[in-house]
Amino acid sequence: MGVTLAERWNGVAWSIQPAPNPAGSTDSGLSAVSCSSRDACTAVGRSANNVGESLTLAERWNGSRWSLQATPTPAGTGHGFLSGVSCPSFHVCTAVGAREAANGGFGFAMLGERWDGAQWVIQPTPDLPGTQISGLAGVSCPSVAACTAVGSANFATLADRWDGNAWLVQPTPSPDPRPCSECGIHAFSLFSGVSCPAITQCIAVGYYADHANLGHILTVAELWNGTAWSLQPTAEPTGAGQSYLFGVSCTSSNICTAVGASVPVTGSSVGTLIERKHGARWAVQPTPNLAGAVYSSLSGISCPAITACVTVGFYLSGSGAYVPLAEQY
Repeated sequence: MGVTLAERWNGVAWSIQPAPNPAGSTDSGLSAVSCSSRDACTAVGRSANNVGESLTLAERWNGSRWSLQATPTPAGTGHGFLSGVSCPSFHVCTAVGAREAANGGFGFAMLGERWDGAQWVIQPTPDLPGTQISGLAGVSCPSVAACTAVGSANFATLADRWDGNAWLVQPTPSPDPRPCSECGIHAFSLFSGVSCPAITQCIAVGYYADHANLGHILTVAELWNGTAWSLQPTAEPTGAGQSYLFGVSCTSSNICTAVGASVPVTGSSVGTLIERKHGARWAVQPTPNLAGAVYSSLSGISCPAITACVTVGFYLSGSGAYVPLAEQY
């Protein structure tokens, strides 16, 4: 059984904060957090009830404690979860994730919810025609009337834009345009994180399968310039066979830091991965891994300034324990 975990950094040390779990839940977890001030944070994730349904979960930090917030799960579905959240003000938050297709149908669909200061309400998030499997992994709102959410649809990168009235799907270029008629489900690309330092500036990151070398996973980054999305060349760690970017934080469209994990071609150990964008160029930054860790990964990052970032994730110790991991730049 999993339970929620929240920790706070005071500039000197991390301390665990009590985070509630829904009554009767058999498994709960938080996957993303956004803070509009030091005394106002919202975290989202999922919880499982005693009949096996996965339900959306949100919690609010008021400066002294975390408390549960009621979040709707779309009618006619048995499962839903929230994977990203962004709060541009004290009274406004947007959370995204996925929900099971209505009435027991096949597949998953995008899910968006909005906090208006009093309650969470579901926002219509239209899918592309013919989409059977889609979901949103991350969201960034530079203002209360502008949000960008990213994820995947039918195993291809997906971006949605909120203009204050409705969500609209945006075309995104494929990171690997070469045809692969026999790749099947192995031919995929997805976004896992996004950061928008301005209304007309966003960077989305993720990973994709390399058609030329099946089994190889490469990082991907794309830039939104207010009009269209375009691919940016990313860096790959030397000797890596698989590289993943899970989160990103940008202080401007020219300065971004993305985090994830990489797996060497020879060997099975997984190590942390951090890439830094300066101008148009991405470069891998050396990152420490704890001695004895079998698996290390970074999933989220926040950079309040060009020279200050904190990233979090987890590592698997040699004894088989999963342990929280944090690194500071």
